Amino acid sequence: MTDYRFLKSGREGAALVVELANPPRNLLNAPMVAELTALADEVRHNSEVRALILTGGVDKIFVTHYDVGELSTLSDRMRGSGASTGPAGPSCTACTSCS
Repeated sequence: MTDYRFLKSGREGAALVVELANPPRNLLNAPMVAELTALADEVRHNSEVRALILTGGVDKIFVTHYDVGELSTLSDRMRGSGASTGPAGPSCTACTSCS
C-alpha cells in the first residue's frame, strides 16, 4: 500500500481498516479526497482485500465536515477575487472553531 499523509491503514484478515486523520478537527479536504480516491483505486485492484472499513482517526470524530476555508478560497478563486479575511473567508459562519 502507498504511504498517505491523511490515511493510516492496516489489514485485519481480508479487511483493510483505514483511519481518516486530519487533526485537530478531522476536516475533509482536497488532499484527503485525492488520497481516498487513490486508495479506492488500489483496493479495486487488490483481490486480497474483500472489505474496506473507514474510521475516524481523531478521538470521537469521524469527519467533522468539509474544510469550509478551502471551499471559501476555491469560491473566491472561481469568482476571481482572491479576497479572504481568514481561514474560512470574510463571511464564514459554518463553525465557531475558525480563528
